[in-house]
Amino acid sequence: MNPALFDGTTADDEYYLPTQLDPAVYEARIKTHRAEYINERDFATIKSWGLNSVRIPVPYFIFGDRAPFIGCIDELDKAFN
Repeated sequence: MNPALFDGTTADDEYYLPTQLDPAVYEARIKTHRAEYINERDFATIKSWGLNSVRIPVPYFIFGDRAPFIGCIDELDKAFN
C-alpha cells in the first residue's frame, strides 16, 4: 500500500480508511489510489522477471458499493485483461 493513501489518518488499511475521512475525500483518494498504484507496466515487469502469477487481494465489497466502501470490480477486470 502507498502510505500517502493514509495521510492524515491513523488507518492501517482500506477497511478503516473511510471511517476517518469525509466521504467525498475518501472516494477521491481511493479512486486515485486504485487508478495509479498498480498498472499495466507493473504486470509487464512481473512477467519480465519470469513470474506467471500474482496475488490480488479481493475485498468482500468488490462487486459493489457497500457503505462506506466503494466496489472495485472494474480494477479486478483490468488486472485480468
